[in-house]
Order: sequence, then C-alpha cells, then structure tokens
Amino acid sequence: MSQLMWDQIDENMLYKIISQNFSGIITVTNRDGIVVYAQNLPPDTRHPLSEWVGHPMEKWLQNQFLSGSPSLRAIKSQKCEMEFIGADGKHPIMTMAQPILNDSGELEYVVAYSLPEKLVHAFSQAICAERNRATQLVNYLSTYQDKKMFLLTEDKQIKNILAILDRVAGTDSTIMLTGETGVGKEVFSRYIHSKSDRVKEVFIPVNCSAIPSELMESEFFGYDRGAFTGANKEGKLGLFELASNGILFLDEIGELPLAMQPKLLRVLESGEYRKVGGNKTCKTNVRIIGATNRDLYQMVKEHTFREDLYYRLNVIPIRIPPLRERRGDIIPMAKFFLSELNQKYSGSKIFLPETLDNFLAYQWPGNIRELSNVVEKLYITSTSDVLSLDGYLNHLSVEVSSSQNIAGDSLGNQGETQPLKDIMRSLEERYIQRVLKSCNGKVALAADKLQITKAGLYKKLDSYKKKEEETGNS
Repeated sequence: MSQLMWDQIDENMLYKIISQNFSGIITVTNRDGIVVYAQNLPPDTRHPLSEWVGHPMEKWLQNQFLSGSPSLRAIKSQKCEMEFIGADGKHPIMTMAQPILNDSGELEYVVAYSLPEKLVHAFSQAICAERNRATQLVNYLSTYQDKKMFLLTEDKQIKNILAILDRVAGTDSTIMLTGETGVGKEVFSRYIHSKSDRVKEVFIPVNCSAIPSELMESEFFGYDRGAFTGANKEGKLGLFELASNGILFLDEIGELPLAMQPKLLRVLESGEYRKVGGNKTCKTNVRIIGATNRDLYQMVKEHTFREDLYYRLNVIPIRIPPLRERRGDIIPMAKFFLSELNQKYSGSKIFLPETLDNFLAYQWPGNIRELSNVVEKLYITSTSDVLSLDGYLNHLSVEVSSSQNIAGDSLGNQGETQPLKDIMRSLEERYIQRVLKSCNGKVALAADKLQITKAGLYKKLDSYKKKEEETGNS
C-alpha cells in the first residue's frame, strides 16, 4: 500500500479530495480541537469562515451555536462518531466525524461532514418502509399457524412426486398442486420452499377463498395512503410486496373472482403491478405455487376461469393422490400423529389393533386432515391408554359399514358390469345423501363432515338433480 504524508498534500489537492467526495458541511479539526479547514457552511449562517478557521471547536459549544460536536468526541475516542447537530437553533443535521491517524496510530486530524438532508430523508423513508413491511409481514404470518412440515411416506406415487419436486424446486417455474381437500397441498408447497433457492426468504400461504372479493385487490397489491375512506394512513403493503424474493402459496386459487384473474396474470407475466390508488408501477420477484381441489380445466370450459391464466399457472402440474389411494401411509401417519400428541401431552398411549384395521378400511374423504383430527379426538376423549373407537362413538365403524353397504347396493348383480366412473359416481352420491340425511338436511354441517366446501357440495347436489331429471325425461 502506498503511503503519503499529510504535509506533502498541498492545499489545492486537499480541496479537490474533500470537495469532490463531500457535498455537505465540512470541517477539519486538528488533535487540539482547532478548526483548520471549513467548507460549505450554510449561506444564512451569521458566522463567516474566518470565524471558524483557526478557532477551537469548543467555542461553538460554549456560545451554544452548536448543540454538539462529534469532532471533539472523536478526538477523545479516536473512533468514528455520529450525532444530530442543531446549529443556531435550526433543525438537527446528521453529522459524521472520522478520525485520521498517522502511521504510529496517533491522531492527526478529525474530518467532520454532514450528510445532505435529501439523502438522510431518503434513508429515513427506506428504513420506515422496511420497518412497515416487517411489521405487516409479522402481523400477517401470525394469523397462520406454522404447520409442522412432514412428508412421511412409503408410497411409490408420493416418492415419485417428491423426486419431481426436487428437480423443479430450484427453478422459478410456477407449480400447480391439485388434489382433494386435506391431502396436504400446503405441506408439499413448504417442501418445495425448503428445497428451493428461496429457502432463506419468506413463505406466505394465502387462502384465496377466505378473502372477500371487494378486498382482494388491496390484499394482493396493497394501497397507497388515502386510497379510499377508512384506509390506513400509512398505506398497506400487499402480498406481492410482502412475499417479494420469496414464495407466495395461493391455496384455493380456483376461487379467484374473474375480475381479479387478469390482474394476477399481469403480475405472473411481467412481475409488475400497481397499488390501489397509486400511479407508480411496482416490481416484484416472487414465485407462485398454486393449489386447488377443483377442476380448473372444466372451469375454463365453463368460462369461470381464464384460459390464459390456467396455462400460465399450470406450467408444472402435480396431482397429490388422496389417502385412500395410498393406504400404506395410513398406519405410519396415524402413529406419527399419535407420537406427536404423546410428546405434547407427555403421554404413552397406543392404538388398539382393531382401531388400525378400521383406519385401513375407512375411505377418509377428508384425507390426512381428517386422519389427524380423528387421532387427536381419540387421544383427547379416551380415558384409556389404549385407543379404541369406543371413545369415538364407533364413528369410523359405522362409516366403514355404511361404505360397504353402499358399495354392495351400487354394484348390483355380480354378473352385471358397469363403467367404473358410473360406479364411483353412484357410490359418492349415495354416501353424500346418507351424510346429508344424518345432518337433517343441513348442507353446511354435511359439507363440514365431508371436508369439502359448501359451494362444492351444492354443486354436487345440483349435478345429481340434473342427472335424475335427464334420466326421467329419457
């Protein structure tokens, strides 16, 4: 490293070095606290340069012209000091004081400079914006329980899916997870996040069906201050801003209103959006993982979902099979949930073998979510350390028996062969009608028991009615 003594720098060179690197107020003080250089003093100051150079900095503290002096503090500490200084009763100016040491480590000078007010204001705005983002992000995520991610499986289908996800996780391609309610689509999306390059960035889950249509745009894109009556005076950050550089998981994406779909498409294609009430185009770098239990392609045919958005979302489609298609996972999952509960409540409960047999025979229309809920209910309500279905009012036994009876009724004569889709539709209809009857015709209660949405149940009932009318007319 080249060395240059201070006494070898002439005044013109010193002026160039300082003036070209600092645009604010500048003072240079020697080790005795005497000002040896001053520049860019405010034009309205009542003290000219001649009253600064050659005079001690302490003078300006004594006459209360300055509210503080980081230069004097830096002389004592021999470290960089920062202070907001008020000059002549004016608002404080952010001032830095940097000590200059010689080769022996002894103090020679202290260079003090103020940061331009516009720059400080820009820093302040950026810090406030980031603090606001962090606050809103914490508030948003606090409404979601941090679900423990597990992918316990012995099933070949699931292992193949995980192998595909391992390959695509490192890309930015949009992934669409499909499957019935309760199959664990969010768990798979968190797995993608854990294997992606964005693992250190935020993962935000969003249930699209839970956002009122009139608030959807402001939730996704945020709004500027004063955008509408009752708006937060500081404005609001949208989900695309909160999730920037991370992953946004859009669950129940089939519930997006048609009016919102082209706006989402624009973000997916360009990474650009505008806040509600704003004129500025904002950029986001977010990866989208979509999920739905609906048939989006059928919705495209029915003109309830945009075709261009469908293809933009469906870059990498992944179907998560229901639990009844991977029965080898039922017992390990049930034991996993039981182990978690034993650990949580310091228990040592086990399953009765007959209970596990019933688990295997049951169809699990609510999939993994239902299995988890059943195990928890058995655990909490059982007075014994051996869990049997007696503590669950033989719910599963009845359902298994009902399923077998329904199947027997639907299959008809053994010599009669019907298309598989007709058999499955008949089984589904009979089962739904039984559950609806047990709920005294209350659709909301039946939908809850079936672990499907109320709208989905109404849709199925309408299709049964139309089929019956077509059959009657033929």
